[in-house]
Formats: sequence, C-alpha cells, structure tokens
Amino acid sequence: MSEIDVFVKVVEGGSFSVEAQILRLSPSDVYKTVARIEGRLGLPSAVRSTCKLRLTARGRIALHAASRY
Repeated sequence: MSEIDVFVKVVEGGSFSVEAQILRLSPSDVYKTVARIEGRLGLPSAVRSTCKLRLTARGRIALHAASRY
C-alpha cells in the first residue's frame, strides 16, 4: 500500500488507530506515513484531536489530488 493510500484511508476514516488496525499496521507507522506526507507538503495536512482528525486547507488539496491518483 502506498503512502498516499494510507493518507486517504486515515482521512476518510478520521482515526489513526482505527485505520492502523484495519490496514494491519502499527499506529506509529500510520502516523509516520502521514507525517512524511505533511513534510513534503511543508505544512500540517490535518488538525488532530483526541476524538477527530480534521483536514487543513492544504490537506483538502492533498486529498483531492490523491483521489485523482
């Protein structure tokens, strides 16, 4: 699975830990994958809270681009 696929799944699911279980990856690996994408973007792609993941404007652009990929 590509990093973009992981990013899209996390955004669509809204949770690092839940998507990690579904993808059979560790939460740490999923978090690091999203962090690498954010590093390439140069900005955070999402605002994290204990309950929810919310995309930033840059994150919405990345999701849109990934959806076309």
